[in-house]
Amino acid sequence: QQQQQQQQLEGGEAAGGDGGLPAESNMGGKVSKFTAKWEIIQDPSLLVELVHDIVQEIDLVSLLHKILQNVLKLLSGDVASLFLVDEARGCLVSKVFDVTSSSSLADLSGAREITVPLGKGIVGHVTDTGETVNIVEAYKDDRFNQDVDKQTGYKTNTMLCMPIRLSDGTIIGAATVVNKKDGAFEARDEHIFETYLNFCGIGIRNAQLFEMSMKSVDKCEVLLQLAKNIFQEVDMDVILQKIMEYAADLVVAERCSVFIVDEATQELYAQVFDVQKKTSGDGGGDEGDGAAAEGTPKDKKSKEIRFPIGKGIAGSVAQSGETLVIQDAYADPRFNDAVDKQTGFVTRNILCIPVYNNKNTVIGVAMLVNKANEQRWTEDDVGIMEAFSVYCGLGIHNALLYHETKTMLQRNRVALDVLSYHSTGTQAEIKAIEAQPLIVAAEVKLHEFSFNARAYDPDGTVRVTMAMARDLGFMNDFMIPERTMLQFLTSVRKNYRDVVYHNWMHGFSVAHMAYAMMKQANMTRYLSKLEMLAVWVGCICHDLDHRGTNNAFQTASGSPLGLLYGTSTMEHHHFDTSITILSREGHNIFGNLAPDEYTSVIKLMEHAILATDLALYFKMRSKFQDMVAAKMFKKSNKEDRELLRSMIMTSADVSAITKPWKSQRSIALIVYSEFFEQGDLDKARGAMPPAMMDREKTHELPKMQIGFIDFICMPVYKMLAEFDPALKPLLDGVARNRACWDREAKKGDFEAKFDGPAPTANFLPDEDETEEEVKQSMERMVADAQKANLAHGVGARVRKVNPPTDASEASAVCTVM
Repeated sequence: QQQQQQQQLEGGEAAGGDGGLPAESNMGGKVSKFTAKWEIIQDPSLLVELVHDIVQEIDLVSLLHKILQNVLKLLSGDVASLFLVDEARGCLVSKVFDVTSSSSLADLSGAREITVPLGKGIVGHVTDTGETVNIVEAYKDDRFNQDVDKQTGYKTNTMLCMPIRLSDGTIIGAATVVNKKDGAFEARDEHIFETYLNFCGIGIRNAQLFEMSMKSVDKCEVLLQLAKNIFQEVDMDVILQKIMEYAADLVVAERCSVFIVDEATQELYAQVFDVQKKTSGDGGGDEGDGAAAEGTPKDKKSKEIRFPIGKGIAGSVAQSGETLVIQDAYADPRFNDAVDKQTGFVTRNILCIPVYNNKNTVIGVAMLVNKANEQRWTEDDVGIMEAFSVYCGLGIHNALLYHETKTMLQRNRVALDVLSYHSTGTQAEIKAIEAQPLIVAAEVKLHEFSFNARAYDPDGTVRVTMAMARDLGFMNDFMIPERTMLQFLTSVRKNYRDVVYHNWMHGFSVAHMAYAMMKQANMTRYLSKLEMLAVWVGCICHDLDHRGTNNAFQTASGSPLGLLYGTSTMEHHHFDTSITILSREGHNIFGNLAPDEYTSVIKLMEHAILATDLALYFKMRSKFQDMVAAKMFKKSNKEDRELLRSMIMTSADVSAITKPWKSQRSIALIVYSEFFEQGDLDKARGAMPPAMMDREKTHELPKMQIGFIDFICMPVYKMLAEFDPALKPLLDGVARNRACWDREAKKGDFEAKFDGPAPTANFLPDEDETEEEVKQSMERMVADAQKANLAHGVGARVRKVNPPTDASEASAVCTVM
């Protein structure tokens, strides 16, 4: 028997005869073990080797090709095919069709995928019933479809078709062998075929799982690449273009459209609204759902389209926020086939996904049209697209934010240009000032503390400020051009608002007091010239764009300024406004400084302006007091100079309290007029204003002034007088005014009354001034402020008044200032 088998092998049966395998087999050259088909059954080790040949293959197409070639050799067939069940698509799919014993894997590359509906034809019958079909004469079997033979010219005679099962009996496909070379397929062939296919099912499932895992890896890589690309982009058109390209490739769709939700109009719109796969036809889709016009090339921009949320398929998804899978577009009533009719494109199926932002709000819709190769949308497609939409949402949300920010920035630039135009000193204003004679500091006794800064008109105040700069040597020492300083000052004047007290006149008066202190105390002994320049300019700018309300109001009312700055709200804004003015062309008075000097003066100026926040004053005051008491000031010590600069800023800011009594009393009433306006705003928003801002407590004004002097003014002027005796006149002025306010309080019949825009007053006159003089002084003060705000006819008589006696009252004073 062994000799007979050897003769059969040598006689050519192994070269392709009945049941033999070729001499050059994939079985590692062990040809002698395959001399007869029945030996596969009798010798299990041979079957193991045959199976081992396929289970090591993990590429699905390669595996199926190898299985069919082995089947042909085992059964002496002419042609073989293998179909796998695709439940998601509802069909049988063959990627290896009409394989011969001589065909190679390369022959299958680019071959068209063959699909057969479930239950149709012979393979459909086999996968449905699990039965084996052995046909002796194919043309006599009603189940056989002759169309393929007619197209190819091939004639099918015999056929053996069997199901492919998993170990649990699940049918995953069917294999067909056509035209046995030496007659019909016998029972022994069926038995060999069935035994072999049982093992093939395991290998096929492993290859399918591997293919699925590789697709998942590929999809993850696509998602990562998408995330990388869209987060690097901020242009909406570019992001949408990339999203559509990635989406179409990810689920192999013929078309992709992306729409954005317009919250304002409750519409969906698209600029770049359609991307086609190269294999797709021209045009097509759902009108209002983003179909391209006829002949639209891939990636070409189209004009913007808009349609209401709720209309069409995309509108429905935007409204519901739910994914919509339509396997038959023409069967869905929401589909509009108008564009299909115009273009000849046929929309088969649609996958529409909502796109959410980080607040779980629908901001867009992604719509994919026609799964490639006439396939149906699967659960995997839906899952990957829903994951995909998360990245899309983040990218689109970022692009929308960027667009809003960019738009806001452009609006701000326009607004800034407009404001800059209206808040910059004009050439006419500058020439008008230049045409007037220069003011010489010595001639007008500018260095005296009693100098009446409010006696000058607006142009006169600018000329006086120029005189201060010249007298302090700033113009020469820092090479500041006269025109630049003049341009800077006129623009600063324009950027002070027309509020009652914290206006240009106040800034000018504070700058004068700092100038007078520098002159009287010869501040060059304590500070550098650059520090003096920063302090003086800081005084000029220290209340720029003041709104007539304090920091506490800005924070409590939730104003934009209160939200923008955390602490020292108004002071930060004053400094920022100063920098804005300095940055304008022709305004930079520090422009000729060396780079390190420029950096220093900006920092010093910021410190000076922030020092006018009384909350910071109290932190600095105790340190300055200790330094003065110990007589330990050193010009070489940076912290000592910083403390001195802070005290100069505070003392200059509140210096109206040092002026002669007539001026002091008039200015105090203007200050409280502004305070009362803030108190009215507090009441309007349901808050109780502090006493200093409550116009119902006008009769307590003397008491409140005494508290202000005792807890804020007197301490700083005492320390400065001790620091340098040349500054003692300021302390003397405060003491005289406190005595006057105390006298007003003790008389007990204080009354303030204004009727109409021109103020009048019924103060108890001092022994050296008449009531008419007081009235005239107040009229001048209010005219300078360009507004009289105590026009409510409020009058009240003072009962017995005493200065504040506890820390809570002192705190109230600090809060309102």
